[in-house]
Amino acid sequence: MFEIVAATPRGWSAGLFHPGAWAESTSRVAIASTGTLLYWAGRAHYDGHRRRYRVIVYDRARRRVAVLDDLRWPVRDLAFDPEGRRLAIGTGAYDGGYAYEGELVVWALDTGVVSRPFAPNREVRRVRWQGDELLALLAPETDETDETFGLRVPSLRVEPATESALGFEPLRTCPWATEGAVPFLDVALFGERVAAAGDGALVTTWDAELRDERRVSGPPGRQLLGVGAGLVHACDRVSSLHTLDGAPIRVFDRAYLMSTDGTNILARDTSYAGDRADLVLDARGNTLHASNLGHFDCFNHSLRLDGGLWFLRGTPASQHQAKVLAHVDSVGPATVAMQWDTSQSHHMESTAVALDGGSIVAGYRVHHPHPGKGDRYLERRSPTGASVWRTRWPFAPVALAHVADWGVVIAATLDGRLAALDARTGVVAAATSLRVDGLDVVPTCLAVSGSRIAVGTTDGRVLIVEVG
Repeated sequence: MFEIVAATPRGWSAGLFHPGAWAESTSRVAIASTGTLLYWAGRAHYDGHRRRYRVIVYDRARRRVAVLDDLRWPVRDLAFDPEGRRLAIGTGAYDGGYAYEGELVVWALDTGVVSRPFAPNREVRRVRWQGDELLALLAPETDETDETFGLRVPSLRVEPATESALGFEPLRTCPWATEGAVPFLDVALFGERVAAAGDGALVTTWDAELRDERRVSGPPGRQLLGVGAGLVHACDRVSSLHTLDGAPIRVFDRAYLMSTDGTNILARDTSYAGDRADLVLDARGNTLHASNLGHFDCFNHSLRLDGGLWFLRGTPASQHQAKVLAHVDSVGPATVAMQWDTSQSHHMESTAVALDGGSIVAGYRVHHPHPGKGDRYLERRSPTGASVWRTRWPFAPVALAHVADWGVVIAATLDGRLAALDARTGVVAAATSLRVDGLDVVPTCLAVSGSRIAVGTTDGRVLIVEVG
């Protein structure tokens, strides 16, 4: 059902996020990279980021030889064995409260087999080969001590040791290091032009076949707004509005999250300031109405639902729980359309798209004290808020789009998946893991025109996908 018909090129570094640890043999170079979490002042979305840690092996001509995505923690160190046929990978991180988590991975490059010879969950900070023996430096198990340990494989002997005692040399910067890809956070289709916000620029545009690239520098673009000929919302410490050519329209004194009804713009104040200023703007950036629509945080209240000036607020408005979907216009007070949370739970990292007739399809994860747990759903709501259908999904979608020509809702998740659900029933019509030139790519944003979908990715690419 999905066919990738065009993709922006990235050269030899396609698939690299932010390069880090590296290793070299006589014929190969391995580079580890870490994907950026999707966060800015108006939004945080972490759920399902299963392609965040990656190792790519290249030959000396910078041709990609192999890719490993099966990693659960940041890569701390890499080392080829003396023959250059096995790659040792030390991974791990502090869990933020008590333990140093991670694992030792050995990747046999000739066969692709990945093994984990050391069972305990333990951060591995350094790795190196001593002949056929693998040496690793382990972090302490918990933050109650600073003592590090040495591990020898295959004997699995563990004893107190330091980096210098095990013969590790200082880490070096990879000579192939790049600045790293910055994800696209929003895409839009303006007539025959494709536009994307992110990747370190204000906006980048292409023709319909993703050629004729034009990159406009400026503050980092965050959102594209379908108002007039199209606007760019940029946000660093404060928000600003620009035309697609980069001409400034207005600079604000704080950071906003924006959505549009096609005529006006709702700018939701994302700050914690006491003088909250949620704004309704016209297409020229002029303020039509200012008010305090209630507390905002980027996990609970971040919602862009174009087609109306919609927003989420808690009950009471100063809280984050018992959220409702509300609407505001340029002159009157806010009105509540439907309950968003249930009486038993509240929804986080929400995404929604409008359908015909006032219905919406929303995606979210249900709050759980353990961030990795809790249910995830895609759900169609009637205009009154009644559930038409609900489909459990492995991860909260990072983006949703409605392809009216085919009667489906497209969901993108940070595990690299693109899925089409029947808009009437919620039944999954098709699902795929996006791959370009043999490499998994992770979608971050969607835009639809007819049966064509523009997809932004974590490694700073744009794809055109046909639905058929």
